Amino acid sequence: MEVSNQNTGAALFGFIFFIIIIVIVSFFIWRFLVEHKGRLPGEFCNIDDECAAGQYCGGGNQCTPGVSGGTIGAICLANSDCQVGLLCKGTSSLMSCQRI
Repeated sequence: MEVSNQNTGAALFGFIFFIIIIVIVSFFIWRFLVEHKGRLPGEFCNIDDECAAGQYCGGGNQCTPGVSGGTIGAICLANSDCQVGLLCKGTSSLMSCQRI
């Protein structure tokens, strides 16, 4: 009778371990596929769609707050972030698209 109790205990341990693994895997699927809705400012990107809402893929291939094509006042890192006829000007910590 003692042998069967050990087998039952091992089966119960295996079942609990399996449930814990399922919960952990489910959490990571939820975290990375559902919750993460775009890259944060400064994170690497290739296209605007990779960045979170209200951002675009700007100079240096980084997600940048603002509208793609950089209208007047949009935050920028380089002149290429701004529309034609605008330049990226300001201090090193805060630059925006401005008229030439």
